Amino acid sequence: MAVIRYRDGKGNIVPLHSIQGDDGNQMYVRFSAYADGTDMSETWDAERNYMGIAFAYRTPTNKADYQWIPMGIEGAARIACGSYVGTGKGGTSNRNTLTFAFAPKVLFLVGDAAVTAYADSSDYDDATPMSVPSLFWVDGITSAKTNSRIQSLDSTTSEKAVSTRYFSVSGNTLTWYASMQFESGTSKVDLQAQMNESGKTYKYIAIG
Repeated sequence: MAVIRYRDGKGNIVPLHSIQGDDGNQMYVRFSAYADGTDMSETWDAERNYMGIAFAYRTPTNKADYQWIPMGIEGAARIACGSYVGTGKGGTSNRNTLTFAFAPKVLFLVGDAAVTAYADSSDYDDATPMSVPSLFWVDGITSAKTNSRIQSLDSTTSEKAVSTRYFSVSGNTLTWYASMQFESGTSKVDLQAQMNESGKTYKYIAIG
């Protein structure tokens, strides 16, 4: 598989496909000579001018599971990289907004690497503890749930909760927010899932 790498908070070079997001998905990349992904391969050559990207729990084997993007000169994929610092605000009235020089089709976003991993995996439903908060988005996705986890409802009560990210794209602008839903029906803003915790740096790669 083609390996995309990035430098984490400790200066280590880390393969992107080894990072699991908080929704349990991983990023997979394939290449094809055809726009629909026919005869896709893990390796690139001069004939394979289409790149497919998929986010899944396990390696997708169906070409339809990938978002196919042309890599040739005409209609070539465009890439933007950047970062922002979290404001500590969230919810429907404080959405995250990123605007690009092109219509985004894929977004990969990672937060500070120095986040403490969850040591007690019993707080999760078959979730793998991670140390890097992340977000994956592909054009067409309007909402995505994260793994359920135990969260404080108030100063004395904790409940199992599931957070949902809600996405909207208009032209070259992508916006999103996150809401945490408790078993009791109560909901509140989830800054961690929204990737907007105060003072934390978030880095992104967008493809269009």
